[in-house]
Amino acid sequence: MAVAPWSGPATTDDARRWAIGYAILAPNSHNRQPWLVDLREANAMTRTTACASAARWTPPSSTRCELCRESARVELLTPRTVMESVRLTRVGPDEIARYRDGISLNAPMVRALDAVGLFDRKSPPGEGSAAFKTMMGRFEGHSNTAMGFVWLSTETAANAADKRTRSAEVTAGRAYVRQHLKATELGLQMHPMSQAPQEFAEMKPYYDRLHQLTVRQPASAATVQMFCRIGYCAEARQHTPRRGVDAILMT
Repeated sequence: MAVAPWSGPATTDDARRWAIGYAILAPNSHNRQPWLVDLREANAMTRTTACASAARWTPPSSTRCELCRESARVELLTPRTVMESVRLTRVGPDEIARYRDGISLNAPMVRALDAVGLFDRKSPPGEGSAAFKTMMGRFEGHSNTAMGFVWLSTETAANAADKRTRSAEVTAGRAYVRQHLKATELGLQMHPMSQAPQEFAEMKPYYDRLHQLTVRQPASAATVQMFCRIGYCAEARQHTPRRGVDAILMT
């Protein structure tokens, strides 16, 4: 099953495999699961050095919801960026089970459209098309229902001077996972709004605006690594597909 890893790691005498069985459940962009673990050295795995990161919280505002909507529109209207999502869309149980990554769509209507060739995954959806309206409507719904926003940032210049930019990014990711787990413990849900933090040319005005609204500094001073909506949701969410532990190990 594509979601079998969520049942926990299999019984093993190797503590590394046990730990990796939980580690693969970490959230990641487009559910790409971009990891490999080298176990060829006995009793060893790769370690990453940690450094400080910063976190903040704020209630929602119309300005931030507007930023989410408009940055999503930019992503959808930029062919090379929207196609990153389109190409990673998995439709129906067969594709979901085969790839176990990407964006899973299993709704009957989408499956029916795909079956008759009306769900095009070879070209970007045109503005005004049914596909574009559906995708934009989803982002608008996300923006309008946000109960609050939370973000994580790192000190750009200081980390660059100390040659720890990459480790700061990894540490921010660790902090995000801990934050997400705590939110879940408290009955809250967190959902990344990852459009405005992207660093491609067409997004630049919204990237700059995001930093003004959150850390109140330019990205050259502090970089927003994660930006999420947070709140309560009555609907139960399904687990995303995952590849098994053996699929990512180098032994």
